[in-house]
Amino acid sequence: MIKKEGVTLLILAVFVSFVASFASAEVFFSQPPNSVYNLGEKIDVLIGSDGNEGWLNVDLVCNNSKKIVFFDYLNEGETAVQISVPLKKSFLGELKGDCFLSMAFNSLTKESLHFNIVNSLNVNIIWNNNIFRPNESIFFTGSASKPSKNDVNGFAEISFPYNDLEIIVPIIDGKFNGNFSLQDNIPSSDYEIKIFAYEKDNLGEITNFYIGNSSINVIQVPRFLVVNVPNNAFPGNNLEFTSYLYDQASSAIDSRPVAFTFINSEGEQVFNSLSETSKTNYYLFRKNDPFGYWNLSAQSEGLNSAVYQVYVNKNTEAEFLLINNTLVIRNIGNVPYDKLIEISIGGNYTRVLATNLSLGGVVEYGLEAPDGNYTIKVSDGKASFDAVASLTGSVIGLKSYRSGRLNFFNKYIFSWVVVIAILGLFIFISAMRIINKRSVFSMKNIKNEGVIRVSPITTSTSEDKSNKPDFISVSENTAHSSLVIKGHKQKASILSLKIKNREEIPKNKSNATDLINEIPELIFSAHGKIYHTKDHIMGIFAPVVTRTFDNNINVVGLANTIYRKLKDHNNKYIPKIKFGIGVDDADIIAEKKDGKLLFTPVGNSFQNVKKISDVANDALLLSESVNKSLGSKIKTIANSERSDLKTYFVSGDLNKVGNSEFINKFLNRNKYN
Repeated sequence: MIKKEGVTLLILAVFVSFVASFASAEVFFSQPPNSVYNLGEKIDVLIGSDGNEGWLNVDLVCNNSKKIVFFDYLNEGETAVQISVPLKKSFLGELKGDCFLSMAFNSLTKESLHFNIVNSLNVNIIWNNNIFRPNESIFFTGSASKPSKNDVNGFAEISFPYNDLEIIVPIIDGKFNGNFSLQDNIPSSDYEIKIFAYEKDNLGEITNFYIGNSSINVIQVPRFLVVNVPNNAFPGNNLEFTSYLYDQASSAIDSRPVAFTFINSEGEQVFNSLSETSKTNYYLFRKNDPFGYWNLSAQSEGLNSAVYQVYVNKNTEAEFLLINNTLVIRNIGNVPYDKLIEISIGGNYTRVLATNLSLGGVVEYGLEAPDGNYTIKVSDGKASFDAVASLTGSVIGLKSYRSGRLNFFNKYIFSWVVVIAILGLFIFISAMRIINKRSVFSMKNIKNEGVIRVSPITTSTSEDKSNKPDFISVSENTAHSSLVIKGHKQKASILSLKIKNREEIPKNKSNATDLINEIPELIFSAHGKIYHTKDHIMGIFAPVVTRTFDNNINVVGLANTIYRKLKDHNNKYIPKIKFGIGVDDADIIAEKKDGKLLFTPVGNSFQNVKKISDVANDALLLSESVNKSLGSKIKTIANSERSDLKTYFVSGDLNKVGNSEFINKFLNRNKYN
């Protein structure tokens, strides 16, 4: 009985001892791991124990793979164990991601909280702008951190794929910065920039890194403006032109505002218009637009194009009209119309006429034939005109405007005018050799405005005075400004001479007074009428007197003759004559009555021609209107001196211009000594 109780007590003691031993074998993580670790860092944990002895094994487990990180025997009474696990790539191998520590002590197993082992970095980059221009510098700043919240010390690599640009800047304590420049001809676009940030271990291997992208925008910057325009143009046709605006990469920029300026060959701005780049524009040339080089330019986005020259060709063209049985031929071209014209009436009558019309000039021919309807045909070899007219008359033929039938005298009218003029000059010279010279400066009494009365400058007896005629006072040689009711509106050519040092010239006989007295004679001999104002001697050449509508070229020739005589005098004699000569044309209402020219000025051209002679300093100046009418017949040069009137100098030899040839012969035979 005693033996059985002893065995039972022994078994119970052993069981209690075993249970007590198991209960005292307690281990735990008194310092758990962090939630995230980056490569290169280390895991520090503290394991606590109840002081029992035994083997302690700790494994790092990641994604079903594990590696022993601690194995040691704990002695009795050892209550804490510090474990440090370096997260080196050489140690971890492929272990990373979701991980935990597994601990085994004797027969007890425990796991730590889960944590992540990563090799990533967090990077933020800031550009100094989002929109950039070519050739501009880009500045950037950035920060880099680890998911474990620790600073980064490594490098940031910035790559710009467009031009294979790559720069590397250091990352120090999580900060980095740098800059690079864009190319001058970089196209406009959105550009992606690659960013690679990383750390390296002691062996030079990359541990943690970041790969990302950012973007910037490069805008279009206008660089140059061109105009596509032909080199030549023809009056009456459209000129087609287009502007193109290009950016830094020579790509077209469409639909931007562009302003065009077109200046003709006479320096006048004729076109100023707003359009758009890459849009086709048109300019219609009139048939009488001046020939020569026109300048076209454009402006857009602060850029000026080059000045493009367009040569406008000469246009010799006339318009043929049949009005009330009168054939009207009008010059509608941009040069004088100098062509032979064939006129046919009914197919049985044909005449060929030489026509010379100044710019805008008109000539009229009356048509006559026995009563009936006739086909009228006109041709200049290039243009032709057909019409049917009901004509009346005794014979078939033409009548020139204001001159009757084109008979022998009319056909050679200019030759007759020259012969008569020479004969008149010869008679006049003979008379002047008998009478005393008269001075323009001694004009004192004006009975009617425009009638000049001259007293002799030289001293003579009373008998001489009574017997000598006063040529300049003859009314047939003068023009009278008055209200003309029954006259015709005509364009007259006007010559104005101003003697600027009148008070300095002696009142007695001298070379200067002789030459000044000669000037009215020149005006008379060229079929002009004298009109005198206070300070100007003016010659008026009206079609009603000269019998021609094209007076400008003859008057310019006469003015040039007077100019050369005055210059020749100043080169040889004293006192010098300070003078100014101006030539202009003006509309007047004119009437010829009793041999006198009565006229009413239209507009202010009379004031203009006086202004021209005022500003001319020992020179001959032409108005813009006269210069334009001459076309290519006479070479001229623009006067560069500032004035409210645009004027031109005459250049070249004018010996063959108008009627200056026989005037020169007259002057050469009768030079004053």
